[in-house]
Amino acid sequence: MLGYDYKDYSEMEDQEIIRDISKAQEAFKKLNVKNIELLRAPTGHFDKRLLKISENFGYTVVHWSIDSKDWTNPGVDRIVQNITKAQKGDIILLHASDSAKQTNKALPELLSELRSKNLNFVNVSEMISNSSASTEEVR
Repeated sequence: MLGYDYKDYSEMEDQEIIRDISKAQEAFKKLNVKNIELLRAPTGHFDKRLLKISENFGYTVVHWSIDSKDWTNPGVDRIVQNITKAQKGDIILLHASDSAKQTNKALPELLSELRSKNLNFVNVSEMISNSSASTEEVR
């Protein structure tokens, strides 16, 4: 999944968005990562313009339904508590970065919590290919 600079895109010009996506593409190219089809808007900010620009690049924009808030380093128990409402079809936002220092410690308990609900784990591409979509107008 493509991710890039953390900004509020509602205040950006189209060319800035295009530049940021292009920079991310270059970074992935240098890492020899190919066939990226999904884009997650940083901090969850997106609008019609970002959706259209992403479509022009061939990306599908995805968004999470549950934020673990692991990036705030609230403690393992709080990260697990933040995902307890997860249900079938939810996408949980977790971070694999130096700033989210407690995520790796929370994962065993978090996975146990989700498994206790008989939830299956799939990647976003797999979820999309096996579902139908409903839409809401983005303002």
